[in-house]
Amino acid sequence: MNNFSLPKRPRGRPTKHGCNYADTKEVLIRRGIELLTERGMNAMSLDDLMKSVQVPKGSFYHYFSNKEAFILEVLDAYELYFVKRLNKFLSQTDLSPLERLQNFVIDAGEKLQKYDFKRGCILGNLGQEVAYLPTEIIARIESIFKVWEKMVSDCLHQSDLQYLQSDCDEAAYQFWIGWEGAVLRARLVKSPSPLDAFYRLFAVGVEQLNHIKN
Repeated sequence: MNNFSLPKRPRGRPTKHGCNYADTKEVLIRRGIELLTERGMNAMSLDDLMKSVQVPKGSFYHYFSNKEAFILEVLDAYELYFVKRLNKFLSQTDLSPLERLQNFVIDAGEKLQKYDFKRGCILGNLGQEVAYLPTEIIARIESIFKVWEKMVSDCLHQSDLQYLQSDCDEAAYQFWIGWEGAVLRARLVKSPSPLDAFYRLFAVGVEQLNHIKN
């Protein structure tokens, strides 16, 4: 382990991103998350990354062997962040599973608006570059989707609707497939309405399944 670290900012002046600049690696990963929610891997240059946190470009290689290794660590951190955020809504046991998902969708729309629709989902952004992604990154993206699917499936299993319990895995799979398209469209039109439309379609599909099985 090397001893390189950024000098702390002058006393009384906040850091640009609200991070403690003594932990340079953490700062780089956090900034990587921010940049990759706005753009894909190819569009995120190391120059942009390092300049934005005022770190010499050569220092990048003290922490990461290459850009691919950096992306993988960013994905690890993003998974932890998103699981915590998703669990905040899926653990609302006083609400039905569908109401919990709806609250997640509403909150996501508010987050998109907060950042003027410039930030989306890292997995979706990277997925649009699938032809250029290393196989290890593709596998990591898919593994994260599996975690999200499991969380939604476990939530749906808590439904009182017996028909839904038997199809939780499939419903969760469909939820995340539709989700990425909805986020992309919301950013294009700069409106959360595609997220709302997606959720309505998902909920209607669940209701229709109930009628079919009853």
